[in-house]
Amino acid sequence: MLSEQYPPLNEIIQDLECIHSLDYEKFYILKNRINNPFDHVEFYSRIMEKEELSEIVLKNGLRLTIIQEIKESNKLGRNLSTIDPMTGLQNKGGLSDKINECLSRENREDYERINKRLVLTFCDLNKFKEVNDIYGHPIGDEVIKYFAEAIKKYTRPIDHKFRFGGDEFVIIFDAVEKNTNLDEMLIRLNLKINDFVAEKIKQYYPGKKINTGISLGASIYKGDAFNKEDWLSHADDAVYHAKENTRWVDEPLKRVNVCVYDPERKELY
Repeated sequence: MLSEQYPPLNEIIQDLECIHSLDYEKFYILKNRINNPFDHVEFYSRIMEKEELSEIVLKNGLRLTIIQEIKESNKLGRNLSTIDPMTGLQNKGGLSDKINECLSRENREDYERINKRLVLTFCDLNKFKEVNDIYGHPIGDEVIKYFAEAIKKYTRPIDHKFRFGGDEFVIIFDAVEKNTNLDEMLIRLNLKINDFVAEKIKQYYPGKKINTGISLGASIYKGDAFNKEDWLSHADDAVYHAKENTRWVDEPLKRVNVCVYDPERKELY
């Protein structure tokens, strides 16, 4: 125990702040700064023995180390609380924090200034219940991991990726150029993700007919006309529309399920 190695440790834990300088004679140790911010003990170096001065500096150094360790531990705890353990993506709690950050006035003004936009995209797996029902949850979990891996692989580092829960994911595309054709962007992403997962299934589960894919529904953020609930609701409507309206592209034909909500036209396309 540190407190056994260093007897002053109990006192250090109670003294939440210590200000000292070897350039001045007076030392202040603030006692219990939270409850009594102005309660402090003064020491004067001219009446202190060298050993006493060294002890204060040592105490302060220990305190700083301990507080730093606590801060790092708390930060790690917060990070772990917003991470989905299965996929390594952020979870629903992390999504809520990120949306609040994205919609802060400062960020909104920054995006307007650089002529870019935020696009929130719901991702829902097609026929995933059948995968679990036929092949069981262990294989279903592996398929979810494949989709998470594909989402990370085919999105940019600046984009924010989340597992919303079950077989649902969310992507916030950050700083998207306003002239980007979102429909084409999502179609390309849809095809890449589906192809990646199909290859993984073929590699690890040969002979199994695991027929699944992903649907993408996007909502463009529109300044003060939107709030958090609107943004999520429009993306949810878009992914539902995408699941119900399969399109066929490329040669040979491949299915895609994408839809975008345009706040300017107030419609899905």
